Amino acid sequence: MYYQDNFDEAENLISLILTTDPNHEKTKKCHELLTNIKAKKDEGNALFKQEKYQEALEIYSEALLVDKFHVRANAKLFCNRAACYSKLGKFTEAIDDCTKAIQLDKSYQ
Repeated sequence: MYYQDNFDEAENLISLILTTDPNHEKTKKCHELLTNIKAKKDEGNALFKQEKYQEALEIYSEALLVDKFHVRANAKLFCNRAACYSKLGKFTEAIDDCTKAIQLDKSYQ
């Protein structure tokens, strides 16, 4: 569920597993990744809505470092960061991030 970008369902499953086995290391690691990437994405989105594009860009960049293997989330983050670059008039960087989003998720074409 986590790598399918279904964070709500992943959180439900993680809670269930940790209720049964609170020391399950892989689940704890997944929970940490999910919490971090979701928090960063939400923070970036809030900053973008406030038209704080440079700050949102920095948060999206931090979020991209959380889990390099999460293809779907990272495609969205690259797309979001591209929107920031575009709002800041940095069109080359926006194109680069759009290209990265497409490479990760062909549905962005």
